[in-house]
Amino acid sequence: MSSPVVDLEGADRALLVREIKRRRVSAILRTEDPTVAREAMYAAVRGGFDLIEFTLSIPGALGLVAEFAENPRLLVGVGTVLDRDQARAAVSAGARFLVSPVLDLGLIEEAHALGVPCFPGTYTPTEMLAAHRAGADFVKLFPAPDDIARYIIQVRGPSPSCRSSHRRRQRRQRGGDPRSRSGRCRLRQQPLSQRRSARPQLRRDRAARPRHHHAAARCPEWPTVGAPG
Repeated sequence: MSSPVVDLEGADRALLVREIKRRRVSAILRTEDPTVAREAMYAAVRGGFDLIEFTLSIPGALGLVAEFAENPRLLVGVGTVLDRDQARAAVSAGARFLVSPVLDLGLIEEAHALGVPCFPGTYTPTEMLAAHRAGADFVKLFPAPDDIARYIIQVRGPSPSCRSSHRRRQRRQRGGDPRSRSGRCRLRQQPLSQRRSARPQLRRDRAARPRHHHAAARCPEWPTVGAPG
């Protein structure tokens, strides 16, 4: 899971966006005990995480950000950012990206002025489009629905620009895997007897798939992300 060290000193927003996309998986903490937060995040880093986030709901969160930002291997962000002042304080402490549970167009503007990516919180397609038009590098799906994958598929359905941005993932799914979306489509096109015989295996495959608390992806044309924080 660990990545080669990339010099982030003076990195611009475009480079930070590329690094977030490359690292893909983040460790995110929310607790009322700063000691627990510190120890848990060090455990996550030892386990290989190099994209991490502290939420401002943690007492002394900015001190933790400053401490972990000293490690050149880590890309440290701050969550639960609600206004411009918090954004400036977070970046001053060493944050390289900002995450918010709400859509605040002013916060996106402030993040751009500070030179860091911003994940505004969105839930509806209208909010996602508003965030995209405001220049958000990513959007955060919040609150996360029980079936995140199904929700994202439904949102992407009437949005060709969002759907086309996932081409790389779709290409990986075209190998006939019955767990893929294209695999399900092919299953429906088979004769009824074949569909019935294939369903038990399909259920077993689905049950064996790991469950993720959230899914994250970036759309170059219409960015989407699901992430706590």
